[in-house]
Amino acid sequence: MTRLFFANNKSVLVSPSHLYTTPGAKDVLLSAVIPYSKPLGGCLATKLRSIKFGYKPVPNFNWDNECFVPSEAVNFFIDTTNTTMKPGDAFHWTFYNETGIITDTITTDYDKNVAHLYANSGSDSVKLYVFTPGHCAGQLTRVLNLRPTITPTRDNSYFENFENR
Repeated sequence: MTRLFFANNKSVLVSPSHLYTTPGAKDVLLSAVIPYSKPLGGCLATKLRSIKFGYKPVPNFNWDNECFVPSEAVNFFIDTTNTTMKPGDAFHWTFYNETGIITDTITTDYDKNVAHLYANSGSDSVKLYVFTPGHCAGQLTRVLNLRPTITPTRDNSYFENFENR
């Protein structure tokens, strides 16, 4: 019989599981017991192991505009009010066009914002992966709807002559 002990929680399952609600070092005790029999006798073996659990980041980000201007990049900002993302985490941005093709990838640190230059207007996706020093990961995909920018000119603007001139 094998037993695993998780912080005052015991299991006799072959593949037990336990949910830790906080990160940090946790002690896990494995006990293997061979029941008593005359030829073998009874045996007990134990193994204590400290396992370090990290935190799961929950990514979030915003951008500065949704107007497509051919020569201007859109700036993306990490949501630093989200306390699950911390300095030391690595951020990997992936940019997709409307057809799902990757157009760019950028890797940054916690406090670095990124800019991406789009080729045209439309609905493009941005995926942010966050990796912690403890090898935990989280991801978020958001859709950016880039609208075409229209610059009014004399030929394409509306004009009403209220003074009949």
